[in-house]
Amino acid sequence: MDKGAEDFVKLSGDIVTENMQGQGKEYYAIGTTKVLMMPETKTVLEECMKKASAERDAKATVLKRAYCLLMAPELIAKKLRACRMI
Repeated sequence: MDKGAEDFVKLSGDIVTENMQGQGKEYYAIGTTKVLMMPETKTVLEECMKKASAERDAKATVLKRAYCLLMAPELIAKKLRACRMI
C-alpha cells in the first residue's frame, strides 16, 4: 500500500483513533505519509500491540494442540510402521 494513498491515511487514522480512545487529538497528528505522536501515545500503542500479540500467541497454542490431537493417531501409526520395519 502506498504511504501517500488515501487508503493508507484512512487506515492509519482508524488504527490510531481506535486505540487512543480517551486521549485527545493533541497527542497525535496524522499526516499524508506519517503518523506523529507524543511519547505517551507511543506507550499506549505498544501496550495494545503486546496485548494483541499475547492473544495471537494463545490462539496459536490452541490451534497447535488441536492439530497435534487430530494428527496423533496418524503419527503413532507411522512410528509403529517404522518400528516394524526394523
